[in-house]
Amino acid sequence: MKRRTLLGSLVATVVTACTRSGEPGAVDRTEGSAAATTGATAETTIDIAADDSLPAGTGAPEPIPPPPVDLDADAFGLGVASGDPDASSVVLWTRLVGQLPETVPVVWELSLDPLFAKLAATELTTANASTGHSLHALPTGLEPATNYFYRFLAGSLVSTVGTTRTLPAPEDNRVLVLAVSSCQAAEDGAYAAHADIAAAKLDLVVWLGDYIYGGAATLEEFRAAYANYRRNPLLQASHAAHPWVLIADDHEVLNDYDASVDPTVRAAAYRAWWENQPTRLPQPGTGEPFTFYRNVDLGGMGRLILTDSRQYADGVSLFGADQTAFLEDAFRHNKRWTVLASSVLASGLTAAGEMTLGYTLDGYPTEREVLAGWLGQAPSPLILSGDLHMGMMLDFSADPANREAAVVATELMAPAISSAFPADLAPFAPFLPLLNPHLRHIDVANGWLKLTLEATGATAEFRTVVDIANPASSLESIQFMIEAP
Repeated sequence: MKRRTLLGSLVATVVTACTRSGEPGAVDRTEGSAAATTGATAETTIDIAADDSLPAGTGAPEPIPPPPVDLDADAFGLGVASGDPDASSVVLWTRLVGQLPETVPVVWELSLDPLFAKLAATELTTANASTGHSLHALPTGLEPATNYFYRFLAGSLVSTVGTTRTLPAPEDNRVLVLAVSSCQAAEDGAYAAHADIAAAKLDLVVWLGDYIYGGAATLEEFRAAYANYRRNPLLQASHAAHPWVLIADDHEVLNDYDASVDPTVRAAAYRAWWENQPTRLPQPGTGEPFTFYRNVDLGGMGRLILTDSRQYADGVSLFGADQTAFLEDAFRHNKRWTVLASSVLASGLTAAGEMTLGYTLDGYPTEREVLAGWLGQAPSPLILSGDLHMGMMLDFSADPANREAAVVATELMAPAISSAFPADLAPFAPFLPLLNPHLRHIDVANGWLKLTLEATGATAEFRTVVDIANPASSLESIQFMIEAP
């Protein structure tokens, strides 16, 4: 069942829920539980200062003068980004725009200090028209759990300076802080949530899909859509401040698409996605589905398992045979936490007396039972999800309609950055917990989820935007503690 069908059924839900006035509703947001944070404006700058405690590095390379080339002044207008880090490397990204020759020589620099006085790595490379003049640099041999500064140089132009961070070493059990969100329809609201993410102290941003919206069908149209979104200064600040790992949902291709989608459109969509994201995934081809699912080991503290809930969904299997085999193996690890990232809701949700979300595991009960079995055996399992434009906290089980079913994981649905929950249906959402006892928190506000992982437990902080129309809006927050089993 599609998202709109679920939202429409909330009206019927409230009729049932209101007859049970003695039962509790959603978690109350009391005065003492909310903390306001002032959002940033479009003119926000990031204060980056050198950290004298960082390792000095060895064998510092000499700066490379960028070859002369005639470029528009706005050639770096889409900003910079980093992503897919591990303990010794991270991807650095930019994409040149404007009137460009077929091949543009570009120098990238990585440094332990913001003035680039002593480089950790640098290279002369090229941005080519065949890949949309995008660049994916991969400096290696870096120190684990270390902050770096990076920039790109082309001709006489210098890009924005970005900050990034490598992940901890495999046995390092230090505390980790993640930002989680999705769904940033530009026409629905401003990006105060991205300003808040940019200002936060984080190890990683986990993006769960719906990066762009619109009716694109060709590679050039998808490229233009990404360029339009990436010109937003607050999104640029969010990317420039932290490394990201990303998966896609449906709007990167086509609303509510599945395995039956036109493969030509899918190929163009994922080619543009690859060109416009800081990913170490190989460039997608034109035939088979693009493989998003993968693991990210967060030092000794956790394993992040990234999934794909769209490309293989055919009414029989949600994940497909290859991804199912990958998942079975991915849950076997000795990390402290197991964090499963899904672009869509994994737990069931009842509205008007029916299990409704056919595009999630509600439509695949056998796969949900198998997934519950894996999660039940994995260390300290959590599920991160997006798509429904609201924040939720749920108990995940093999059969959410059965109140006696064993809870095997906590699911945290991150709020959407800006995509709107229908205003006429929002008043009915708080009644959903009356029909869903496994639903422990719900809020239709926009924002993001701050997840802190420690050895003894996790903290889930839902940070929500007060005024979605205001890019400088303040944010409120509510926190929940999750004990490690």
